[in-house]
Amino acid sequence: MNHLIKVNNLEMSFENKDILTKFNFVAYPGEMIFIMGPNGCGKSTFFKVLTGRLETIQGDVEIFDEVVYHQQEFPLFDNMTVFENLETYANIFNKNIDRDILIEYVNNMGLSSEINRPIEKLSGGQKQRLGLIVTLLRDKSIYLIDEADSAMDPKGRALYFNMLKRLKDKDKVVIWISHHTKDSVKQSDRCYYIKNGVGKTFLPEDIEEEKFNYSEEAFMEYIDKEIC
Repeated sequence: MNHLIKVNNLEMSFENKDILTKFNFVAYPGEMIFIMGPNGCGKSTFFKVLTGRLETIQGDVEIFDEVVYHQQEFPLFDNMTVFENLETYANIFNKNIDRDILIEYVNNMGLSSEINRPIEKLSGGQKQRLGLIVTLLRDKSIYLIDEADSAMDPKGRALYFNMLKRLKDKDKVVIWISHHTKDSVKQSDRCYYIKNGVGKTFLPEDIEEEKFNYSEEAFMEYIDKEIC
């Protein structure tokens, strides 16, 4: 299977401080990959490299298709309704998307009852789900998703992951960062834990089921000490 992303020996530093050191990474079509690690370990830096926003690097970075970066606070038009936002963004992206398809997106993300509500009336988690829909309208091959579930409740995150799995089923690559580590590890195909600038990879099945009952902090500590 041909990869869509391949990174070899990536080196990145700021003010003489090493952020990423001999970082290696690969992603294949139809993969969901969770990037994790403590604050300041280089997760966001790695995303910036993949989007081309950081060019002063050493190493080889190969990206074989278009990348879409989805940020935590997605810009929405507060004076418009949910559906008007989708129509507007579809026009901005020059996408001729049938109304029924837009409604299907809304239903899949649990926003059908909010479709005619102004954005300013939505909760933070609802806005994040709508923002993800807007990003998906761009229909690219590689999605980088940065803390897009931070304000979502468990039900919202379940809908969020179902939507990501639909991308996987279309052979898209989904790479994401989240503070909801236990849920994210369970939903991933592979995980990369960034430690001392190096990406250490593991599989969800490497984790004993009982460990998912830990608190988020204890779970991260377990990954750091026992897995990576």
